[in-house]
Amino acid sequence: MTLSLKWKIIIPVVVILALIAGYLQIKNAKQNITEETPINFQEQQEQAQKQQEQNTTIPKVVLPVATGNIDDTVNALLQDSSSETGILQEEMADADIIADDSQAISDFGQSYNENEF
Repeated sequence: MTLSLKWKIIIPVVVILALIAGYLQIKNAKQNITEETPINFQEQQEQAQKQQEQNTTIPKVVLPVATGNIDDTVNALLQDSSSETGILQEEMADADIIADDSQAISDFGQSYNENEF
């Protein structure tokens, strides 16, 4: 069974075109993956921080109008102090949660004592 000259030319050309098309498709897929995903850990952290900043709801601070009155200044300072107290209490609550977790982990580590048996 002999192939004609026409088929001897067509088959290699089709194979070469298929290989080129596959190579280009793989190259484009790799390029899309590298464009979509950050390459290093620092970029991932920066993106996470930006997203976290966007997700947190920070109340807008309304600055008092400058009137030159001492009572208005004292009221503004008291208001700022009370908002700082709320933030400090939230931070202390977070610290308490961390301390509770640390204590629970410590208690778990002490739950098995091989000398008791």
